[in-house]
Amino acid sequence: MTSDAPVETTRLQQIGLFLGPALFGLTFLIAAPEPITTVGFERVGLLAFAVCWWIAGTLPIAVTTLAVLACGVATGILSLTEAFANSGNWVLYFTIGAFGIGAALETTGVNRRVALAFLDQPWVRGRPYAFLSMFLLSGAMLHSVMANTVVAVVWLSLAMTILKMLKVEPGHSLAEATSMGIAWMANIGGISTPVGTATNTVAIGMIATTMGVSVSFAQWTIVGSVLSVLMMASMLLVLRFVVKPDVEPFQREETVEFVRSERAKLGPMPPAEKRAVAWLLVAIGLWLVPDLSRFLISPEIAKLLSERLALAVPALLVPIGMCLTPVPGSPGRRVLTWKEWAGGVEWGMVLFIGGVMALGAAVGAESTGLPAYMKLALEPHLGGLSEYAFVFVLSLTVILVTSVISNLVTLAIFLPLGLTLSQSLGIGDPVALGMMLGIAPSLDFILPSGTTTNAIIIGSGYLRVGTMLRYGLFLIPIHTCLLTFVGYPLAKFVLALWR
Repeated sequence: MTSDAPVETTRLQQIGLFLGPALFGLTFLIAAPEPITTVGFERVGLLAFAVCWWIAGTLPIAVTTLAVLACGVATGILSLTEAFANSGNWVLYFTIGAFGIGAALETTGVNRRVALAFLDQPWVRGRPYAFLSMFLLSGAMLHSVMANTVVAVVWLSLAMTILKMLKVEPGHSLAEATSMGIAWMANIGGISTPVGTATNTVAIGMIATTMGVSVSFAQWTIVGSVLSVLMMASMLLVLRFVVKPDVEPFQREETVEFVRSERAKLGPMPPAEKRAVAWLLVAIGLWLVPDLSRFLISPEIAKLLSERLALAVPALLVPIGMCLTPVPGSPGRRVLTWKEWAGGVEWGMVLFIGGVMALGAAVGAESTGLPAYMKLALEPHLGGLSEYAFVFVLSLTVILVTSVISNLVTLAIFLPLGLTLSQSLGIGDPVALGMMLGIAPSLDFILPSGTTTNAIIIGSGYLRVGTMLRYGLFLIPIHTCLLTFVGYPLAKFVLALWR
């Protein structure tokens, strides 16, 4: 049923509606500053147009991206190929496949089973902080192979069921701490693997396009997993010693009984779940084969496997295999159906990824003169920084900005900028820096505007924005230091092993 009621436009949307095209139009009227070319300056205006509408929410970000690319072609500052060639980029197919794997784990019930199994361990029952920690850690682990929005929704549903059973009302310190922890763990858990969140795959694609270096599944997973463990530990410490919620309701016997009964209802793992898990293990194995082969077989065969088993290939073959795998005892039922797969894909995100990669490549091309201009403009300010101060400043900037605007938008702006600056100024390892700037946009801990998970949790009514802002500020300096002094040197070391 549709509604004919008018959709209200916010003041920010109204401002963005006119400011975006106005900034774009100005670049046709103002002379380009040296050494930026005329076309390069107009492309900067096109990017400014996109950023205004992205931030203002004038249209959904995918629609805005498509509109901007079309305007670029219509005005002659982008060729048809430059605007739309990235619609066939392997990153998009990798993302579509990863969503398919996540849909199978969700529809078969694997994620719920894993969460309840963690919560029903003997050493967790009746211990409030152990319970809260395992609840959040189980979600973070599944987020490494599932979309963060799915994890946030499922875990929020479980948490609200438990809190309602315990008569814990919205606004209670335990309700706020639990829901805030769900938002934080969903953001942190996704950095573990390339399939954890879309920003990871976009970052890998941008690094490959700009630097000609393909960050492998194993390389990202090693760095991302170490950072995820340390960030989850720091998050749990903040919840325990800074937030200090009233955890008495978790000590009640009915909490333990609820988890036990819910797990008992599941019974033995059915064939559909078993086969979904088996296919997940196949996907992980295929993603790891090219990396392991470098150390086990001849370089020639290892190179061949790397070419034949690129990230997108297993990501597509595995859900296709799921669609072909029957479930015993359920005639006509498959582990995954195309309807479930298609329903699990965030298609707007896929379109945005293709468009933003095209826009980023067009704006950052050497022929635009923009890289040379940024070097001249920023070298006096950043050129004198040490390698780690350089990484720290850029990482902190990205984390702060992603708290205000979409993480994908933040990535689209700062990753190409960081790679260009690192190369032009000769500071640090651009690829290792690119990995940190690819992870940083996921680390929004203070506002609902940066990630969809934050928006979902705030929208539940169990968490106030002020509470999230107050306690999230404790995590920003900690996680910036982890990116700079743990993640960055670890990335340099891991990348060096493969060279």
